[in-house]
Amino acid sequence: MLAKETQRMGSTSLNSNSNNNGSITTTANNYPSTAEYFVVFSFITFSLLIHFYLPIPSFYVFTCYFIYFTFQFLMTRFLPGKIVKGLPLEDGSVLEYNCNGLQAYLITLTLFLLGGYLKLWKLTIVYDHLLEFISVTSIFHWIFWSIIFLKGRLQKDIKKEYNDGLVREIWLGKERNPRIFGVDCKLFFDGRPSLLTWVVVAFSYAAVQYERYNSLSLPMILFCVFSFLYMLDFFVTEDQFITGFEIYQERFGWMLSWGNFVWMPFVCTSAAYHLIEWSEIPLWYATLITFIWVIGYFIARLSNAQKDKFKRDPNSPFFGIKPKYYETPEGRKLLINGFWGYSRHPNYFGELLNSLAFSLMCGFDKGILPYAYSIFIWGLLFTRYERDHKKMERKYGESFNNYCKIVRYKMIPFLY
Repeated sequence: MLAKETQRMGSTSLNSNSNNNGSITTTANNYPSTAEYFVVFSFITFSLLIHFYLPIPSFYVFTCYFIYFTFQFLMTRFLPGKIVKGLPLEDGSVLEYNCNGLQAYLITLTLFLLGGYLKLWKLTIVYDHLLEFISVTSIFHWIFWSIIFLKGRLQKDIKKEYNDGLVREIWLGKERNPRIFGVDCKLFFDGRPSLLTWVVVAFSYAAVQYERYNSLSLPMILFCVFSFLYMLDFFVTEDQFITGFEIYQERFGWMLSWGNFVWMPFVCTSAAYHLIEWSEIPLWYATLITFIWVIGYFIARLSNAQKDKFKRDPNSPFFGIKPKYYETPEGRKLLINGFWGYSRHPNYFGELLNSLAFSLMCGFDKGILPYAYSIFIWGLLFTRYERDHKKMERKYGESFNNYCKIVRYKMIPFLY
């Protein structure tokens, strides 16, 4: 999901299976536009300026997050899991990934709740020290981004497949598959400091409400249940994430680092923060939200599963449905049936519904901040699609236009 809220490029975002290496090469003439400079400068400046307003983390908060982060890193490295092979790289090599996110997810939540029950710490710890935790996660981001950036700059044997200037090297990253002490940075940061921490933060907000009112409101219950199930599904299907753009093609830069450390755990849970003050919603409204979330979940889940299966074997049926594809003159196969026959990005449609459901839990009387996650996702996915569409049109020309004639809708079937 949002995870996964990062740049997608080329036919990888269009469910392709290819016989070539699928690499993305940016020429020296493709330097950032003025708009890109503005976005990069704005986000980085904002991430620095907030430290003038955020408190310096106390030794207690710094120690807590250091232990938490180190524990996540060690589990990623040493906890037994399913060993999954990635897609072949340009040089023919295949990276292996230890998919143990499900075990780490359940262990972390169990220890967090058990520690609160045994009074080892308060379950409200995140809320009680919220600004300090935002501050310390931002500090960790700058530390780890600097390490990975310098590692990429100093490593002389890195293939220079990206020649697009220092700004994009900072924003998008230098290395495509950075690893530290045997841990794949993208798989780790996309799952542990971001999505797993999202659930911890949401549970902490729920604990605050329970402490104040001795009960949980229906919207808060829905937010926590949906968050738990959504992240549970992510870690259960972690092996499918390996073939996605985020792991196979995307570089690891400032954008991913700050997004995973700071944006995902705190901005994306802003609705839960605003649900702490007691509020209720009618049963019909809760049913509607649940329906929207469930439909979005299944669309995103199953469309991604279909895409993953097609990438690994373009002739393998999906729930008994034999895949149909359009093959371009360049040898790329684009899936055109099942979910991917209704729109070119059915997974985006599912994510749009999910993000909307999370925000709708707050109703319409709490301002615009509870909708920050939903607004971000909708803006990101619509602009991302239009950008990728233009790139694909330039790269593949008539063959891409032919594909668009077969699959008419961009994201929302029968509408857009």
